[in-house]
Amino acid sequence: MSAKKQNLSVTERFNKLVSQFKSDSQGNIAIMFAFMLAMLMLFSGGAVDYTRYNTIRADITESLDAAALAMARYNEVGGPELDGLEEYSAERNQVLKEFGQKLFDENFSHHGAVENLDVEFNITPADIRARATGGLRTLLLHIGRRLIDPNSTSGSTYNIDMDVNVTIAQAGRGRIELALVLDVTGSMGNNAPGSSQSKLDDLKDAVDEMMQVMYGSDTTSDNLKVGVVPFAASVNVGGASSWEDAWGDQNAQATYHGSRFFHVTENGEVDMDTKVNHYALYDSISDTDWEGCVEARPYPLDELDTEPGASVNSSTISNYNVAPFGSSARTQTAFSRAPGLTLSTSELQSAGNSRYVPTFWPDEPDCNANFRGRCPHFGGDSYWNRSTSINIGGSPTTINFARYWFTDPSYDNWNEGHYSNRHFIDDERYTGRDAGEPTARYAHIVRQYRNLGENNLSANEEEWKEFLDNLEANHYFDDDINSEHAAFPDDFARHQNDSSTANYEEYALRNAYVGWWNPSNDTYDYKYDLGGSSGFGPERSCPEAVLPMTNDRRAIEDYMDLLEPNGFTNTAIGAMWGWRLLSPAAPFTEGVLYNDSDWAKAVVIMTDGSNDAGSFRDTPWGSELTAFGFATEERMGNGVDYPSYYNNSWNNDEMADHMNEKMLRICARMKEKGILVYTIVFGLNDSDTEELFQACATDTIAPYYFKAPSGDELEEAFGNIAADLVRLHVSQ
Repeated sequence: MSAKKQNLSVTERFNKLVSQFKSDSQGNIAIMFAFMLAMLMLFSGGAVDYTRYNTIRADITESLDAAALAMARYNEVGGPELDGLEEYSAERNQVLKEFGQKLFDENFSHHGAVENLDVEFNITPADIRARATGGLRTLLLHIGRRLIDPNSTSGSTYNIDMDVNVTIAQAGRGRIELALVLDVTGSMGNNAPGSSQSKLDDLKDAVDEMMQVMYGSDTTSDNLKVGVVPFAASVNVGGASSWEDAWGDQNAQATYHGSRFFHVTENGEVDMDTKVNHYALYDSISDTDWEGCVEARPYPLDELDTEPGASVNSSTISNYNVAPFGSSARTQTAFSRAPGLTLSTSELQSAGNSRYVPTFWPDEPDCNANFRGRCPHFGGDSYWNRSTSINIGGSPTTINFARYWFTDPSYDNWNEGHYSNRHFIDDERYTGRDAGEPTARYAHIVRQYRNLGENNLSANEEEWKEFLDNLEANHYFDDDINSEHAAFPDDFARHQNDSSTANYEEYALRNAYVGWWNPSNDTYDYKYDLGGSSGFGPERSCPEAVLPMTNDRRAIEDYMDLLEPNGFTNTAIGAMWGWRLLSPAAPFTEGVLYNDSDWAKAVVIMTDGSNDAGSFRDTPWGSELTAFGFATEERMGNGVDYPSYYNNSWNNDEMADHMNEKMLRICARMKEKGILVYTIVFGLNDSDTEELFQACATDTIAPYYFKAPSGDELEEAFGNIAADLVRLHVSQ
């Protein structure tokens, strides 16, 4: 073998072989072979070289990141070679550039693959911008190119241009919009292991530490905006009239507005064509205003950052269960298991359904059995019959009723103590022996209710019966409690004046009854105007109102002092309002546009517990009231509720599992918008919740995910997140 032949490269020998084959004049097979070979080399070579391109580009990006981040840190902390050099002088910048070039060269592992590789650094007080350019030397693509074009001047190589840019915010100069989504549920009133104070006080100390890192000695900053979303079962968006007028569903156009109540006219007739407006209910209660807690919008609008009052695009609705590109396996599972829609596309597109409905937790039936009290005895022991004359529609009307018309909740085989809001309105005020006109007016409604089992009902009566039947669909009765009286629509005798049976489901009617409409002041009388008990009400467990983003450090610290522990955990609704706080779209408009390169958006989500719909679920409603309503309303998606207690489902699994997956879908959509997601699990040993919060975060490890068993570790986690945001944030 000659020395010349030995020195030929593999590529040169292959090119020579192809040239000899192409010059062969024996048959058309040479032409066909050349064509097929060219196509083969283009496709296979493209796949190989494209894979190499992605790998090497990622290496360049990571190496530039590492170099620029180190330069930013070196510029901040200083060193011997920088001593005496004026900040941002040409001499100082040159030292930093040489430092960055050295780090890039040490980290980049594909130098031989990129021709004419050039790395440049531009240093300003705001940021450090790094750029790498060059040409990726291909392995196979150039062969296909030569086969197609023998006159190509590319020689034995063919390069793919590479141009990679990275921008790093200088220390203390990263412009950041931050939403703190903080658990303020009842368990935050407990102490973390080893702590001498409550978890909530630990949290306040941790946020103080974060503000110290982010603000330093400053009280305001043009580069920081911080907002806070305290969450429990719901979120308080603030009850200011300006918010209400612009974004609230004041005209009761949303599907769920008033859906668990029925309207009674001034003449005492049930009118199913008129919605009960929650704002009117608040106006009916003296000295009580809407504080700002709202119900979630109909699913899947509750997971979307759609401006209130706008109509949602139908394609957005149809793709509600499609995971964003690049989602983790856990997140993709959350999208694949997304429940079906409970409303039609046209209903979801209505502008009314994109507006927000004030929370109104209804008064639930209570009981304090005694001789004269509100609770009847099972079996028709009436103790009293009454006849009262009241004015209905301008005419004196005599109302006859008996005590057995009013159900004793303790006889429904549910746990009476699990009606969480049962002491909101004392039921004896409108069902008791001596309550007078309010009882007579309610008895007038009960009489209509008791007659709904008859035939020949009007269209309005049929609609009312269907409404009540839906309320009672999940009311189960044990055989020991006269189960033959459980079915509402067809039990005629029970709804007549038959004193031998108790009216077990009257508490469902009582839950939906709001009093009689008073057109003179647009309020309801004879129930919610009768006065409530302290600690109960329409916004029970409503947390402190959201703090919109501000650059005022003192405002943030003073606000944190207001937070108190109460309620149970609904992290999904907290995460969603954290997103809305950062969004440039209404109802909060402090956020810059998503594509504003001067600002980064980030959210910190912290909890000390797993998602829950309330520990009191042994009621016909299947749960306590959350932003997603009662469990039996299935507002989280088709079929998502608590199964019946009588199906042995003394657990929280179904609705809580869907809260978890709703949270993952919300986190995925935030990350798709470029929002950095940080998560913290505090004082909790729960592998499912830990996995959930890891999957929600931008990355499964620090600084994006922290498990903080103690208050000291919580403070450290918030401090590390602050340092990552302000000092080392990759802004582009």
